[in-house]
Amino acid sequence: MIVFYSLESETKSPVQSIHHMPDDPVYGLTEEQKAEGIRVEGGLPADLPYMIGKNSQLYVNLVTGELWYEYTDRPLTQDEKIQQLQDTIDMLVLDSLGGDSGV
Repeated sequence: MIVFYSLESETKSPVQSIHHMPDDPVYGLTEEQKAEGIRVEGGLPADLPYMIGKNSQLYVNLVTGELWYEYTDRPLTQDEKIQQLQDTIDMLVLDSLGGDSGV
């Protein structure tokens, strides 16, 4: 596969897109297009688990061709904000009642 990236450093760059069949006679890439990316062998790594306020970004090592995911910050969605508020309310109610959430 060929990965296309935006240059961050000489070794680590975020992946922008992936072409899984670069040598296909019908859907493949031209040699000029291939030269704009880096050829990577193997498959994609397992994605990171979901975290509130984070996106997982695929990165490529431009020297070794290794792929991995890292978390990047993002604004909370409306649903995530509501859930955080609900969690806070639940905790305050339990505290005010002298309750313990250890079920």
